[in-house]
Amino acid sequence: MNSSVRRILCAAIISTILSSLSHCQTINNASDLIDDLLTNYKTVLRPVINQTEAVIVNVSMELLSIIEFDEVKGNLHMNGFLTVAWTDQRLTWDPSDYDGISSIMIESSKVWTPLIVLTNTIKKTEKIGSDDPWLLIRYLPTGNAQYFPGGLLSSSCTADVTYYPFDSHSCYIQFTSWATPSYEMQLNPVTNGVSTNVFTPNGIWTLKSSYTLTAYENAAIYIYLTLERQSRFIVFNVILPIVFMTILNTLVFLIPIDSGERISYNITMLLAVAVFLTLVGDNLPKTSSPMSIFSYYLVAVLTLSVLFAIANIISIRCYFASDDKNINSLWKRLVNASSFNIFLWCKTKTKIHTNVELENENSQEHLFIVKQQEKSNHQGKSDVEKETQITNDNATNGWLVSWKDVSHAVDRISFMASVLLTSLTTMIFLVVIYTGSKA
Repeated sequence: MNSSVRRILCAAIISTILSSLSHCQTINNASDLIDDLLTNYKTVLRPVINQTEAVIVNVSMELLSIIEFDEVKGNLHMNGFLTVAWTDQRLTWDPSDYDGISSIMIESSKVWTPLIVLTNTIKKTEKIGSDDPWLLIRYLPTGNAQYFPGGLLSSSCTADVTYYPFDSHSCYIQFTSWATPSYEMQLNPVTNGVSTNVFTPNGIWTLKSSYTLTAYENAAIYIYLTLERQSRFIVFNVILPIVFMTILNTLVFLIPIDSGERISYNITMLLAVAVFLTLVGDNLPKTSSPMSIFSYYLVAVLTLSVLFAIANIISIRCYFASDDKNINSLWKRLVNASSFNIFLWCKTKTKIHTNVELENENSQEHLFIVKQQEKSNHQGKSDVEKETQITNDNATNGWLVSWKDVSHAVDRISFMASVLLTSLTTMIFLVVIYTGSKA
């Protein structure tokens, strides 16, 4: 019984080997198949026997990498390819007639291919795959075809830099069946969005999501890509230096006026902010709608720097003003207002000698003042009276106010105002730009 089983198994194995050898697919079989399929084949005719039927073309996209997104020019450069599939009813065969050939590769230039173009390209409008006629199309015995055109795809994309550098952009790629109405050919998206199986990440932009829409009765496909900027580089190299400069800008009022470095320090900070404004402007689209909130922040910082420079000039002018010059009531109120603060400042104040206080002074000083008053009664309004009048005019709340006091008051108020305005402006900018980008 065992010997008979062995004979049957050996016979079956030998039969299988001989059968496979007898159906070996040779190059001649493949050549004959291609010749038979392409005989009287017209590439301009749609691949349906009934020419009133529409050709259904299945389309999907594989994104390989994002090469560059130039938000200034509005150009998006990508590397990817399409998977295009359809059925060519003229290219069918029986595998048994050709020793079991189940698929064949034919050059795209010798058969019909769908006329698909990238509509929103920034280059010349061309058929997808026209630059690569050597691309091969794989056909199955049922006429099913698979085609993989692609390469460098460049499309236009309008950038929205409102929340730069925490901005995200929605770009789309539009593929259209060129000069072919929907009743002759329809584009059918196979996947929702792009496939990223072999995607290489970009150092600047992150692909957050993608989705696909059809339009014009399936005559066009829109593939939307959401790109988000990786903001760490800009935060550390642009935003933080500007914030630090605004902090240094407020410290100008702590520099002693006698050092003579105030104006140069102020102008240096002003020019530094202007340079950063220029650098940021070069990396943003030259459009007024929308404008980046960051640009508004830089303009605000530049405006504050100008105001600080004006306050600095006023302070210096008051510091070096002659004590013979009368101090009006506005400056006196300013000195009074600046005296209520928590900071320690060097103050130069001289108390006015009232009649009661004169009695406590030594007799020599009292005798000198009496003599001066008697002298003034005979000589009219003397220089002593003028000096006394100026002293009384410059007095406020029992204290003698000098122009240096006015200068110190301007410094104190300007410093507190600069810290408040700078902090408020920076906080508003950071809150608005961060919360707006996450909305």
